[in-house]
Amino acid sequence: VEAIIKDVIETLYLTKQKRSQKKIIDAVKKRCHALRIKPPHSNTIRTRLNALNTMKKTKRRHGTKTAHDKYGEVKAAFPGAETPLAVVQIDHTLLDIVLVDDEHREPIGRPWVTFAIDVYSRMVVGMYISLDHPSAFSVGMCVQHAILQKHDFMERLGINDTWETWGIMRTLHADNGKDFRSQTIQKA
Repeated sequence: VEAIIKDVIETLYLTKQKRSQKKIIDAVKKRCHALRIKPPHSNTIRTRLNALNTMKKTKRRHGTKTAHDKYGEVKAAFPGAETPLAVVQIDHTLLDIVLVDDEHREPIGRPWVTFAIDVYSRMVVGMYISLDHPSAFSVGMCVQHAILQKHDFMERLGINDTWETWGIMRTLHADNGKDFRSQTIQKA
């Protein structure tokens, strides 16, 4: 029975036709009946299918490129990021929360956060949170936060710890958003 399961998986499941688990189960049972062998339970076959190496399964069913894209190692390094603060990337994201006012519990809005992340160390070196849409102002505030020491900031938040990432970055990397292309940012 084990040999039948392995053969069906090899010849029918691990192919470009991408047959479903149900069809594989039916094929195993059909072969067992033809040989007058008691077929295994469906869960036994499902367990064998689920235990297959995911990269091997993807490679055989979807192709080498798809398997490599999904499971292959990323070996490349970001160009120019050989030291801390050599390259800092900055971007905005709309948070998935709604802030409410303290008194009436009425919704105020969803905040935007701007992060500056050092590519070499992958540490957050600066941030800025606002209810306003991303703009040159939010970029400037985030860059300022990245450059300056953060002792006062941590103290204001009541956090008894240090955030020792600060300094002038050699390269500021951003996407092509208009808030990053503004003349104000380029002059700064």
